[in-house]
Amino acid sequence: MVGGSLARTTVATTPSHLYEKAALTRSRSGRGLVYTPAEDTSGLTARRTREGRDHEAVLGRFVSQVSAEDERLLRAPLDEEGDAT
Repeated sequence: MVGGSLARTTVATTPSHLYEKAALTRSRSGRGLVYTPAEDTSGLTARRTREGRDHEAVLGRFVSQVSAEDERLLRAPLDEEGDAT
C-alpha cells in the first residue's frame, strides 16, 4: 500500500489508463515511467468538447454565453483564416 490507503497497482493503473486515452504522455526514467499532461487545460477542454457526445449542444451553450469582447476575440482568427484563402 502507498501512503496506507491506496494499493500500488491502483496508483500505477490510473496514469496508464489516462495514457491510453491520450490525456497523458509518458517517458522512461530509469526503471520507471514519468507521466505528464498531454495538453494544457485549454487544450484538454477543447478536445473534450470536440469528442463529446453532445458536441453541438456544448458549442451552442458556449456561444449563447459569449460576451461581445469574447466574440471579437473568437472572430479575429476566423477572419484571418478567411482572408488567407
